[in-house]
Amino acid sequence: MQKDKEVFKKEVQDYLMKLYRRSITDATRQQVFQAVAYALKEEVVEDWFDTHKKIEEQDRKVVYYMSMEFLMGRALGNMIINLERDEEVKRALRELGYNLEDIEEEEPDAALGNGGLGRLAACFLDS
Repeated sequence: MQKDKEVFKKEVQDYLMKLYRRSITDATRQQVFQAVAYALKEEVVEDWFDTHKKIEEQDRKVVYYMSMEFLMGRALGNMIINLERDEEVKRALRELGYNLEDIEEEEPDAALGNGGLGRLAACFLDS
């Protein structure tokens, strides 16, 4: 469920108020990063729910793989691209007085390294 730019801007501002009691003009870039991440997460939660419901209904098997070297790196920019919202989010943030690239830089990088087969698997999944 893709939202329009004005709804997205309002959600970012609402999250800033709920999480930090800050307006867009008083927020730090890290706080704006968190608000943007929460606003975008709302868009994917419904899809996640629908996917898990279908898996349960069809009694499908699920495989989970967990590895420290299976990290994909920073996720916000990738999620924005996958949602096909990059231009819209850039415009919305610009109208709010922020630059998307600066906000993306606020996401911490796990910096644990991706080596060997874990990196290969991460690249495969990301593609």
